[in-house]
Amino acid sequence: MQVGVNMKKSIFLLFLIILCAFDNANAYNFKCRSRNGWAPGNGRYSYEGEWIDYFGVYARAGEFVLFYYPRGGHGYWFYSSDCYKI
Repeated sequence: MQVGVNMKKSIFLLFLIILCAFDNANAYNFKCRSRNGWAPGNGRYSYEGEWIDYFGVYARAGEFVLFYYPRGGHGYWFYSSDCYKI
């Protein structure tokens, strides 16, 4: 009897862990401002010496943010002053 209860608790706990993992998989880490307003998405800061095609410059570390809109496959460069980390 006790083994069955522990097994049910273990399965329930595993289910909760998996559910939380999938919930956080879609979490956004940046909000950037464009002409349409603020949008959440995923991104990263530029690296030192990274070539930014859009601006035609070599970036300093953290000067720009490579930003991906939700359900977007293409990244867009923003000045880091137009984005904040969430």
